[in-house]
Amino acid sequence: MTFWSVISVVLILSFIVQLLYLGLFHSKLTRKPSLKMSGETDLPVSVVICARNEAVNLSKNLPLILAQNYPCFEVIVVNHASTDNTEDVITDLMQTNVNLMLVDYADPIKSKRPALLAGLGKSKYRHILVTDADCAPSSSEWMLRMVRPLSDGYKIVVGASPLVGNGNLVSCFVQSESALIYLQYATATLSGFSYMGVGRNMAYLKELYLAYDQSGFNNYIGGDDDLFVSGHQKHKIALVDDPKALMYSEASLAWSEFFSRKHRHVSVSWEYSFFQKLYLTGFASSHWSLLICSWLLAGSQYGLISLSIFLIRNLLFYHTIRQNAKPFLGNCSFLKLLLVELIYLVHYPKLAFYLLRKPPKEW
Repeated sequence: MTFWSVISVVLILSFIVQLLYLGLFHSKLTRKPSLKMSGETDLPVSVVICARNEAVNLSKNLPLILAQNYPCFEVIVVNHASTDNTEDVITDLMQTNVNLMLVDYADPIKSKRPALLAGLGKSKYRHILVTDADCAPSSSEWMLRMVRPLSDGYKIVVGASPLVGNGNLVSCFVQSESALIYLQYATATLSGFSYMGVGRNMAYLKELYLAYDQSGFNNYIGGDDDLFVSGHQKHKIALVDDPKALMYSEASLAWSEFFSRKHRHVSVSWEYSFFQKLYLTGFASSHWSLLICSWLLAGSQYGLISLSIFLIRNLLFYHTIRQNAKPFLGNCSFLKLLLVELIYLVHYPKLAFYLLRKPPKEW
């Protein structure tokens, strides 16, 4: 076989693997049964938000959380060694919201986990809902729809948190990557081997989180949400993708910010189970090899075949995202996403490089 024929075979095999992910896993989002909405609506809830230098975001988003249409809840904001006027924003809102509590956590330790534990320690209720200061709920029913599965016997509820971009190349890539991450963890949850959730939108039982031994993960400053979900994959975990239960936050506007966050979270994947690693590696490697083979074959005698496979694969995934994760797309068109695909040629090797490095020590 010639070099070009070998590359074309690798391209076709990669394409088949990508189709298998679509057929075996991602299609489960389309076929998933609706969650029961018959559970109690008056479970008392403690919302916990960890904030460091988030005065601007809290002033915009905290009133939206306090205005949720829910009968019994408290909101605990942990002020994690902020140097701006985060505390002033919270105390001002406390004057008119008796269910808002401020917890000061002055330890300058970089990890968010101790600050979260400080907030949980002050919470009155066992039903916990966590989010971030830079997140805005999609509706006044966010709390209701995220918490309700806990009354039906679920121990953990993973939600969706789309990113809002401004349409430039960086934000379109970040939104596209966020959509792929959502498709992967959502279908893994439906398949019974959930490995992550986003701390921007997650609910769980407090005693379950407090009982989970995370002492072996002290080297990681991020990804504790992933480790918690991965460690409880055999429990009943619900996926909530209701349009009224989303949490929106802004996409990174700079590559440095995006890759800094990525390094923090990708390092914890070493702690996933073998099957979880295989699931993630299979998708990423087949996606990357399809892209690089398409690029290599573009000017060869197999150029038309490679272009056709590239377009078909992206049309299928664009359709999947529009059908199952449309809020993640924002104003990114199909043509923009085709351009964004080229960034994955560099993105995947960079992720592999991060996996070989020590976990970062600072946020």
